[in-house]
Amino acid sequence: MAVQSVANMPHNANVAVFGADPVGLLTMAVAKALGARRILAIDVQPHRLEFAKQYAATDVHVAIPRQPGEDNMAYSKRHGQFIMDKFGFGERGEGVDLVIECSGAEVCVQTGIWLVKRRGTCVQVGAGPANNLIPMSIFVNKEVKLIGSLRVNHGS
Repeated sequence: MAVQSVANMPHNANVAVFGADPVGLLTMAVAKALGARRILAIDVQPHRLEFAKQYAATDVHVAIPRQPGEDNMAYSKRHGQFIMDKFGFGERGEGVDLVIECSGAEVCVQTGIWLVKRRGTCVQVGAGPANNLIPMSIFVNKEVKLIGSLRVNHGS
């Protein structure tokens, strides 16, 4: 599981999981078992988030709609800031320690990089398009660790 073997999630971490499907739910359960302080589930389907809240998530968020003419990168930046403000992750320098992206959607990959704190970790589990654009300047300036995770970990 990416939370333990790939990301080395620290105890008491703030974790955001994009995608509340079976893979995302299992990811949340492992984060909970490993002692995550907060687990934020993010999805476009409210019914999935209702289940995630009962199952393992401490917080849930339905993705906000795009503005007319807004491109992926502008939307991702705005959405990441919205989530930070809504859940107080920017307060006291707390931030999101670990983002696990299980949907594969380009906007989720991008939003995760905006959302994760400086020197935080983003793990890409969801398989989406072959080529996703990422906000490279933010990725580098925040010194984000970006890790890909295949469904099977041959090292364990």
